[in-house]
Amino acid sequence: MWGVNPLRRAFVVVTTVLCCLASSSVIGSPDLSDGTSVLILLAEPYGANTMLWLHQFERLGWNVTLTGLDDTVRNCSTLCRPVAVDVALDRLEGVAPYDAVVVSTTPGTFSYMPVPAADLRNSDVALALLREADATDLTLYTSCAGLLVLGEAGVLEGRTVVCHPRIDEDPLLLEADCRMGGQSQLPIIDGNLVTSTSGRFFAQEIPEAIARSLDRAAPTSGAVQAMHAADLPLQHTLLALPSPAASSWSLGTEGAEGILGLCPMEDGFVAVGYTFSGPGGSADLLVIRCDREGHVVWARAIGGPGRDYAQGVCPTEDGGIVVVGYTTSAGEGCEDVCLLALGVDGNVEWVRTFGGAGPDMGFGIVAMEDGGFAVCGNTAAGVDVSPDLLVMRTDASGGETWRTTIPRPGIERGHGITCGANGDLYVTGGTTSGSGGNYDVLVVSLSPNGEILWQSDYGFPWFDVGHELVVSPSGDIFVTGYGDQEGADINNVLIVRYAPTGERLWAKRIGEGREFEYGDAILQMSDGSILVCGAETSGSATNLDLLFLCVSQDGELLWEASLGNENASQWATAMCQISPGRIVVAGHTRSGDSGSHDALLLMLEVAAQADP
Repeated sequence: MWGVNPLRRAFVVVTTVLCCLASSSVIGSPDLSDGTSVLILLAEPYGANTMLWLHQFERLGWNVTLTGLDDTVRNCSTLCRPVAVDVALDRLEGVAPYDAVVVSTTPGTFSYMPVPAADLRNSDVALALLREADATDLTLYTSCAGLLVLGEAGVLEGRTVVCHPRIDEDPLLLEADCRMGGQSQLPIIDGNLVTSTSGRFFAQEIPEAIARSLDRAAPTSGAVQAMHAADLPLQHTLLALPSPAASSWSLGTEGAEGILGLCPMEDGFVAVGYTFSGPGGSADLLVIRCDREGHVVWARAIGGPGRDYAQGVCPTEDGGIVVVGYTTSAGEGCEDVCLLALGVDGNVEWVRTFGGAGPDMGFGIVAMEDGGFAVCGNTAAGVDVSPDLLVMRTDASGGETWRTTIPRPGIERGHGITCGANGDLYVTGGTTSGSGGNYDVLVVSLSPNGEILWQSDYGFPWFDVGHELVVSPSGDIFVTGYGDQEGADINNVLIVRYAPTGERLWAKRIGEGREFEYGDAILQMSDGSILVCGAETSGSATNLDLLFLCVSQDGELLWEASLGNENASQWATAMCQISPGRIVVAGHTRSGDSGSHDALLLMLEVAAQADP
């Protein structure tokens, strides 16, 4: 089952995906074998949260189509811009090409519009489309006033939904079982219907809930034997990004590919992520090993009938690798943390899953001095229970030696993990239990035995989350992520420095007035400066460009640069240094010649403080 036929001299990249809920097959359910396609139905004016959802959908490799009653839909506030739809609603040829339909309405129910979503509620075409989607068992998602649109379409009878306090007694919702919304109420999944309030607050949880609803179409056995490995030939396309210091390629198939994790190796690097062209029925883990010049040594797709995403990777002492992510193809139910080891030749040596009945997701991994590994993510007792941050330690064979959870009142997520010189572990992610309000950046320090040494949360009263962190030779911790600027901007890159004791030394927000900026990966350069990569809004309302920022150890911005194609979107999600001044950056792009999303790979030559 795990045999390998290595690919030679090809360029490849990978990314990570959400794993799904195990359940029985449903007649008429979406076919996810060719990828996941989402139709977003825009009310006018649309809200900025719509773009947040769109970006998160694309991060998972989903194909997104925008539609509305007119060719251009205006925005509700200065946080976003008017958007040109992909196809007007009256020219849409049914819902057959899609797996999910999202109804996006004006945020802040009744705050901007006395009759929210009136255009969709009065459109026979829109209501007929929603009835067709429900009748064919496509997943439907909406929040707040969008429920009134679904109520007008007559698809809420007997359904359990999350209601905004301003509409819970509306006659259109009398046939539904309404649960009061707010930041303590997670999105509710009722078969093919997903609903929530607080679309900004649950920007990470909403795509996960939609993915779990789509899992209806992916029956799973629970056994790791259901997962298979296969070679994956990828088409290589040279990209002309405007930088003399960067060479870039896309790699892909007819399906979607993306990269979410990287690690340096003695002879090159390894990239991991997702592919929709693997041996499984939905997203599969993608693992690619490259030499120092970026030539592919081998590329493997690994998965089963469910969702399988690789999120992080680290080297082993014998020259192999261990990959962390999550799977719904094997394990106990919903997503389970997935840990798998591959040898130098790409053969799968072992697979481990960790989890219970609820969602258990792995996002970060670091190799330890004793040959074992430390993993971070989140764990919950059920899909309707707020998750706790999870830190788990294993031996060299993937056997669990200890686990620690951070049980706080709200949601806690672990996205990135690293190890200090003394063996202490540092984890970053997000928390809704902090003092800043909404989501805050969470940083936790643990001893080598899993004892919590300190915790720190930081944020403004809106949304802030940490994605990755690095420990400097002095022991200070640098974190990157993204968050709101006092509510004035929907997203800025966030960089925070902490002392080894947990004291916050400074915090820097970059991107004021530029709509959406994301900080995903972070490195410390030889001169001590800090390099961050991610994405930012480009000339189009819906597209992103690659974003690079360099700051001094004191937080002074030294330079910033964006690279992109005005006709397509790209995102830098991972970064590693393979030699002094030579950095590999990876992510996904819509500029390639293969599928809807292709894996993106850049070789970046960076003098410590030189603008690329």
